[in-house]
Amino acid sequence: MDIDIAQLAVDTAKFLAPFLPYLLKGTKIAAKAAIEEMGEDSWEKAKEVWGKLKPKVEKNPSAKNAVEKAARKPDDQRVVGNLEVELEEVFEKNKSLARFVNDSISIGGNVTDAIIVKGNKNLVATKGGQIHQTTNIFKAKSSAKQAKAQKAYRLYLDKLRRHCNSLPLAALGGEDGDEDITLDKIYIDLDTTLSKAIKEESKKGVKAAFIVDQDQTITVMEVASQSKRLVLLGDPGAGKSSFVKYLIALQAGVLLGEVKKPLSGFDRTLIPVLVVLRDLRPKLAGLELEKLSAENQKQALANAILEKVFEDMKANKTGDAIPVIQEAFENGKVLLVLDGLDEVPQNLRACVRQAVGAALQLHKIERVIITSRSRSYVGQAVFPNFQSHTIAPFTRKKIAQFARAWYNERHQLGRITLDESKKRADDLAGTAATPEMMKMASNPMMLTSIAIIHQKDIGLPRERVRLYSLFVDVLISRWQKYKAGEGEFAPSQELAKFIKDDDRLRPTLQILAYEAHRVSRKEELANQGKSDKSKEADLSRGDALVLLEKPEYLGNIELAAEFLDYVDQRSGLLVGRGGDPEHPTSYSFPHRTIQEYLAGCYLIGRGRDRGREFYKHAAEDDFWSLAALMGAEELYYINKSARETLLDLIYYLCSESEPETEQDERALLWSGQFACLFGRETIQNDTLGNRGKAYLDRLIPRTIALLGSKFLPPRERAEAGDSLARLGDPRFDAAHWHLPKESLFGFVHIPAGDFIMGTKKKDIEGLIKKYSGQKEWYETEVEQHTVSLPDFYLARYPVTVAQFKVFVEETKYDKASESALNGAPNHPVRYVTWFDAIEYCKWLNEKLKEAASSQKGENETEKNFWQGIQDGKLIVALPSEAEWEKAARGVDAREFPWEGDFEQNNSNCNMVIGNTSAVGCFPQGQSPYHIHDLSGNVWEWTRSIYAKYPYQPEKTRETLKDEKSLRVLRGGAFYGVIWYARCASRDWDNPRNRYYGIGFRVVVGLVSYFS
Repeated sequence: MDIDIAQLAVDTAKFLAPFLPYLLKGTKIAAKAAIEEMGEDSWEKAKEVWGKLKPKVEKNPSAKNAVEKAARKPDDQRVVGNLEVELEEVFEKNKSLARFVNDSISIGGNVTDAIIVKGNKNLVATKGGQIHQTTNIFKAKSSAKQAKAQKAYRLYLDKLRRHCNSLPLAALGGEDGDEDITLDKIYIDLDTTLSKAIKEESKKGVKAAFIVDQDQTITVMEVASQSKRLVLLGDPGAGKSSFVKYLIALQAGVLLGEVKKPLSGFDRTLIPVLVVLRDLRPKLAGLELEKLSAENQKQALANAILEKVFEDMKANKTGDAIPVIQEAFENGKVLLVLDGLDEVPQNLRACVRQAVGAALQLHKIERVIITSRSRSYVGQAVFPNFQSHTIAPFTRKKIAQFARAWYNERHQLGRITLDESKKRADDLAGTAATPEMMKMASNPMMLTSIAIIHQKDIGLPRERVRLYSLFVDVLISRWQKYKAGEGEFAPSQELAKFIKDDDRLRPTLQILAYEAHRVSRKEELANQGKSDKSKEADLSRGDALVLLEKPEYLGNIELAAEFLDYVDQRSGLLVGRGGDPEHPTSYSFPHRTIQEYLAGCYLIGRGRDRGREFYKHAAEDDFWSLAALMGAEELYYINKSARETLLDLIYYLCSESEPETEQDERALLWSGQFACLFGRETIQNDTLGNRGKAYLDRLIPRTIALLGSKFLPPRERAEAGDSLARLGDPRFDAAHWHLPKESLFGFVHIPAGDFIMGTKKKDIEGLIKKYSGQKEWYETEVEQHTVSLPDFYLARYPVTVAQFKVFVEETKYDKASESALNGAPNHPVRYVTWFDAIEYCKWLNEKLKEAASSQKGENETEKNFWQGIQDGKLIVALPSEAEWEKAARGVDAREFPWEGDFEQNNSNCNMVIGNTSAVGCFPQGQSPYHIHDLSGNVWEWTRSIYAKYPYQPEKTRETLKDEKSLRVLRGGAFYGVIWYARCASRDWDNPRNRYYGIGFRVVVGLVSYFS
């Protein structure tokens, strides 16, 4: 008979653990104590097994260490779990030993005065009794308490696993029975926006970070296994919560013995703990930290997390396991997941950060994972010493994998045949991956909703707002099919009539969503001390009833109460919270994007008040931005007959007077975003009154000014840049290859002279303390030295997508990546090799020569530029790294292109936006020579071959003939950490590689110097 080695290791570890403290002592006194404690027969059996195991264990350091730990803590299930892993390896290598031990412990002998536990069963042996197949022994003195705790602990793990694997498909339009589809059955591995090359090189302590193959990405599971302090970022619906729940469910399964293979990189003894941060808010808001000493503040913050965990356990009837979880925290053996930082009010995010820091200090928690929307992870929300990684959208391959998993599960549940599942999966994958659908389908939550709609054989819309509208239609149709008096939660006659009336039902859902969203904002203001601190995070039942009893909604309070209960039980769209399951005290929308969609529908339906409503909410940071945009999309795509109304709103939000406040600027931003729905040409054709062209003449210059806003955060400034990309960015001249509309076509004169290059070795320690990083990374910048350069002219901005696209189209350049041409026209081009950049330089050089004769400079610098181009004394090239660094830091050896310390508002780095931005979105970060985007956005190729300092261009460092040597990259990128954003920071890469984080800018300089 084959032996189950894994199970044998489990049984052996649990059998031996209580005896190990005595076995390792090896004295007669120890033996006597063991016999008194465990019984003589059990002791003899344990001695026999240990006698055979000991020689093998002694030769294996990790196994020996596991045994010693188990001897110190025989009752610690995590320690025993580690011993199980080590014994499994011992048995795998020694099959004869495994057979002996298997035969020995299959009969445990006479075990007196002991508790024997196998699986979920607790078997008590009375004195002289015999128990077969013993797997765990606890001391009799504490047996009842321990057995109760262990039973509750297994229940805790089981409930946690079930909770994390459950999917809220009802809220996305799922059918009855879809609750049988669980996360573990359809989960698709998520990727990050990083490549494997980055991770592999970073292990070696090398900064070089790029590869040719764009598909060779690092998965979220990989970064989670390698990062003990992780912040997981992504857009709404990107899969942040799904990933951490999938991870928790797996780890719980490992501890339950239901998942045999432990998670790679994870200690299999870690106990998973989930804290939903939206539910932690009241505890944090109620802390009066200002009244406490620093030490007591730390304790109070850490306790807030533990108290929430224990409250949740009691609510789930697993409170008897609290001692187990408490001990895990004390030992740090916890996988702590804090889900939804973005759902914590902005001013409380710093408090969350402090609470996590306090818990880490007091408990030394082994692993912490925090999730957040990318746009919310800025300022005080950023966790020091945590790695942050962003979830990448689904690729076509991932979409196809999901489609197969989705329909295969429906086949497994008996809903469709195998042939049908294959056909439907292929159809879903093909439809979802079309250019029109790809943007939506690349979002996992949206793709799930698409799948739900697809299985109903309903045509799939191309716009997200149509999709959300269809979700609501599907939900309503589910409710409407339940007839009065049928089923446990059947509606009354009056409620059934109301549900069938779409003209009343939809506005009811919209006002509930709007009020729920407004309450969330009120809570944020309360925590800032600007309103009543008693406000709850969710919409209270009392407020909901008062709202719904109005004549335009349900009309009376009894019907309103029935409606709330019905929707809570039937849909999953609106979920009751607090109180007990049948009597919730408040309500919330579990899918925030659905809430924002419905709230936006309410806003846009406000009739004559809509302009004032939108403007009012523009004063509330970016809290209403997504709701506002989806409201506009609802009017544009769904209610086409009312498009004229949307134009009125657009004009209203861009008033005649110049914007003076943050509210004015955000209203202007929204106006531009809504205008993009129509497009420039449609608006220009609106000739009624002071509209159309007059509006664009106001909007576009003001939108350019938003790029340098002192009020709007980086993400909203980037959104202004994206509006310019769609409406036409007048900073660039299409007649001159989309170069800047300036006298030198965007080239900036850098005068000849000396500058300080590199970093002092003695400063490295301080830089590490300030910006983190590894010593060897900074050592590539030493030693600091003086470099002398002649005059040159550096491009004000990196080369944009529009500029590179003209080159490709004119020259029919066939080596360019399609990805390089697909970005927004005013964003820096990416996915370009060093050779692509060189070819662009050659082409642009000829174009400038053609233009030079018609250009008349207004001053000596401009005249010299154009004359030099015309005479061939000046040529276009990639800058050397010395030219690049001088342009960035000037002559005062500054750390960043701007004066002073790092300011996130000055640089698109550190995932502040999560993607590239239109060039010039960070004007506060321009260099002394008014050159933009030298810190962040994209890495930039230089013509320099990587070599150690001092910089010596005369030693073939700038030769273009060498096609193999690594070329230097400068400037950092949108995903790069702070130390990359410094002027002196250097990176390098293979010149043939193309990557989503690499672009370039160009220089005009003396041909004699370049040669």
